[in-house]
Amino acid sequence: MLIKPIIIKFLFLPFLLNFILFNIYCVYLFEAAKPYETTTEQGVTTTVLPSNGIVLSLKAFQIILLIFTVHTIYVEIKQMIFHKTEYFRSFWNLLDIFVVLMQPIIVVLNLLDTTNVSDYLIRPLMAICLMVFYMRFFYFLRIFDSSAPLVAIIVAITGDIKVFIVIFLMGVTGFGTTFYILSNNNVGPDQEKFLPSFPFSFIYSYRMSVGDF
Repeated sequence: MLIKPIIIKFLFLPFLLNFILFNIYCVYLFEAAKPYETTTEQGVTTTVLPSNGIVLSLKAFQIILLIFTVHTIYVEIKQMIFHKTEYFRSFWNLLDIFVVLMQPIIVVLNLLDTTNVSDYLIRPLMAICLMVFYMRFFYFLRIFDSSAPLVAIIVAITGDIKVFIVIFLMGVTGFGTTFYILSNNNVGPDQEKFLPSFPFSFIYSYRMSVGDF
């Protein structure tokens, strides 16, 4: 009975705070700290810089997130020492490692503020990291009596439908390949390919499979 309060205090609550701060950082502060251009009614274009409060908040969040990264690394190293090779056989532990590596990379890339690192690179990394964060939050819900059965049911269903997922992806890939080949047959001045690439054909086929015609 004493294990659950310890997990909530030393694992879940730090994770929850880190989760909330990283969401605010990615969704709001990262974008608010970017200068943007505005055009007046007279046609004059000016560059609007972020306020000092936004800039200071961004820096503070970056430092706090890096501190949370140190805490997470400490926790994960202790688990590696205790579980040894068994640690790497857990899917959820692999998600932990991913976040431990990805979050500081994102923060440091933005903290350096170099022109060599495009925002178009940082934003996809943020999106992937946030998705993994939500998956980890889903995993933490197992420690609560009200949500633990629901999480167990979803995990069990996910394991049971993995064969269906493989067959479904094979079907989507097959139809996508077919559409892509047919698209390449559209040649001439009055015709153009409706699928510019094979990855796009996969997305096109998947969207059709879910009813997005």
